[in-house]
Amino acid sequence: MGGLLDMVCTAYLLGMEHTDDCDYRPFELTRDERRLWAGRRIWAEVITLFNEPNHSEIFRDKCRFLEVFSRHIRREWLPISDETEPAQFSNWCQRHPSFIAKPLDRLHGAVVMRYHVGEADPGQALQDLRDRVMGLVEEETRQHFAFQALNPSSVNTVRIVTLLWEERVHLLSAVLRMGRDGIVDNLAAGGYAAPLDIMTGVVNGPAVDKKGGRKRSYDRHPLSQTMIMGFKISDWDDVKRMIEEAAQAVPQVRTVGWDVAIAGDGPMLVEGNHNWCRKPFQLPCGRGAAQELLAYMPQGSAYSRRRPLEQGKGL
Repeated sequence: MGGLLDMVCTAYLLGMEHTDDCDYRPFELTRDERRLWAGRRIWAEVITLFNEPNHSEIFRDKCRFLEVFSRHIRREWLPISDETEPAQFSNWCQRHPSFIAKPLDRLHGAVVMRYHVGEADPGQALQDLRDRVMGLVEEETRQHFAFQALNPSSVNTVRIVTLLWEERVHLLSAVLRMGRDGIVDNLAAGGYAAPLDIMTGVVNGPAVDKKGGRKRSYDRHPLSQTMIMGFKISDWDDVKRMIEEAAQAVPQVRTVGWDVAIAGDGPMLVEGNHNWCRKPFQLPCGRGAAQELLAYMPQGSAYSRRRPLEQGKGL
């Protein structure tokens, strides 16, 4: 009975729900270890506190995001809708016979596909994209050769979580994300994630996947056998400068998970997530990151009682 009560109390203190049990396996940890992990309810409160819903729409709508952050996109794209002109799409296909197609509002890389027009009629291809509810096509990214070696089937990216606090951009975490054998690199879609040293851009821990969670790790990519440990992100200082600039573009959305691709000629934004996933924020590091979040929670919030005493003041 004591063990059950302990688990219930800890779940309440951590804001954990049943989905967190599968990912973080808190039942295998001591009470002190469990207190380091941020569950879904803590994460949800952070998103609610720092991101205004009306402005979060910029990040929900992929086309709107590409417009607002066009300076950092560095690739062609075209919205797909009933208003898209066949001639416009035909010209697109001449420039890009193979491209990436995405729905406008899906998460975790769901339904993202590589589309080959080939010898097909562009008008038929356009209608096919509409039927598949694809709202956007993008030029394929030519990633840096080192990233290509990690997993050639996907564009492998860096996820950086930022928080705009007292007019300064704080980099809360950075991870390297790699695909498995599909075209997306999301942890939720079967990919891998490895922790990065924010100062140097070097992988400083083994990669994990969602299925294995804390129990399974990889020094090398399981398919390509490319070494992950010690992998250095090209142009890391440029990556950080770009993210710090982007994080100030919409100050009403103060915490964002940015996905960055590294092309042969430098970094580019893939997308920004106003409701970034908490799993790659914690799992790759092998430890919870609750204290990093609670340091910024205002006094009086549901979880401010767990706030570290040595941290700064509330909002």
